[in-house]
Amino acid sequence: MVAVVDLDPPRRAYSVQIEIGADDWPALVRELARLADHIEAHGPDCKQVSGGYDTGSTVRVEHRPEMTHDKYVEELNTYLEALRSKRVAVGGAP
Repeated sequence: MVAVVDLDPPRRAYSVQIEIGADDWPALVRELARLADHIEAHGPDCKQVSGGYDTGSTVRVEHRPEMTHDKYVEELNTYLEALRSKRVAVGGAP
């Protein structure tokens, strides 16, 4: 049995959270393309809540200026090791 691990994985310096609701697939794809342009135009300070006839979306960009690539890799390795340790501790495969 593998236990549920309650650790949060590390996050990179920039992350984007996007949620899109649409009435059909073509509308969703159009909204995703529109959001990509919007995010590029507004940069790391981009935040948006939008709604229209057949789509609605939210966008939030998070920036963690203290997170470097090396720090991310270090935290990722620590996280993965913690996952392995918990899995082994409850009898799962290493």
